Amino acid sequence: MNDDKIDCEEWTGDSRHEQSISASYLIAFMYISYAVLNLFMVNEHILRTTDPWRLLSVAFIFIVLALLSYKEFTWFVAYIGLMFVPIGVAIANMLMLKNLDNIPYYIIEIAVLIVWTLMLSGLKFRHAFSSALIVFLITCYSFLIYHAHNDSLPLFYLFLLLVFLLFAAMGKHTIEKLLNEVCHKTQKFNELSMTDELTELPRKEKFDFVIKNELERSRRYKYKFGLLMVEIDDFNVIYEKFGKEVRDDLLIVVSTLITDQIRSTDMEIRWDEHEFVVVCLELNLVQLTKIANSILESMRNYDFGRLGRVTLSIGATVNKVSDNDISIVNRVKQALLKSKQANGNSVESL
Repeated sequence: MNDDKIDCEEWTGDSRHEQSISASYLIAFMYISYAVLNLFMVNEHILRTTDPWRLLSVAFIFIVLALLSYKEFTWFVAYIGLMFVPIGVAIANMLMLKNLDNIPYYIIEIAVLIVWTLMLSGLKFRHAFSSALIVFLITCYSFLIYHAHNDSLPLFYLFLLLVFLLFAAMGKHTIEKLLNEVCHKTQKFNELSMTDELTELPRKEKFDFVIKNELERSRRYKYKFGLLMVEIDDFNVIYEKFGKEVRDDLLIVVSTLITDQIRSTDMEIRWDEHEFVVVCLELNLVQLTKIANSILESMRNYDFGRLGRVTLSIGATVNKVSDNDISIVNRVKQALLKSKQANGNSVESL
């Protein structure tokens, strides 16, 4: 079971959603402000770069994308929109550019779109760069068509846009690289912090993560999974009689015997000093009990040398629809208590 492995794409998913929402609102506000300035505050001697109603329409589209980003099932639509809306705006501007002589006012909007797409939109690098590159190429094409007849082709503005594109792309690539490094280092840290040094089994902290995931999956896909809680009988007596070294060797042997009897899809966890928990996927109580009995049988057949006979108490339970992480653990603890009250070396289920 590797359900606790961090999927780096999924790990950054929530932040991408939030970034897309805030960035879409931000650029919508920018377009609205630009429309207001263009409508009321532009000097009559300066050519208005575009129709204010077009600017307000673009702002409305970005607000819709922000709203779509809130929900998981509409996020895909918003994501596609985040890629293609800047391209659509660039095409609309290309058609408008033939009527413009004042290039600087036009170039500001394209530069902002390129930087926004790469740095703020929440798109993955390959999608953001593709979108920004297409916007840049459309702008270059429109300049060549509508201003090739001019004595001075606006190469300076094309170079300026290229600088914006390259620097924003470098920044985006660097940020994603750093995020991936942080993700992998976090995963490595989690693995180290959740592994018991003695038995090399996952620790209890990992169980908390796993059980919540399995409860959610069981509700979603309507399947059963089981828990075994295993305790070494008379463990404190063994420790007092033989000492720490023998105690540690016993824990290693028992953990290995349990691992040998469970399936590769199951997970054994070091729960406490002399207790283990096994999470068994996709089985019923009969199958779970069979696994528990095979663990007891392996203990009976193992030669513990001078320790003599070592036995286990095992509690077993399967999940219920109404379960949460606390209720299922309490139930398997009660089952373990029943086994201990029956003098151990047995399996009890609830």
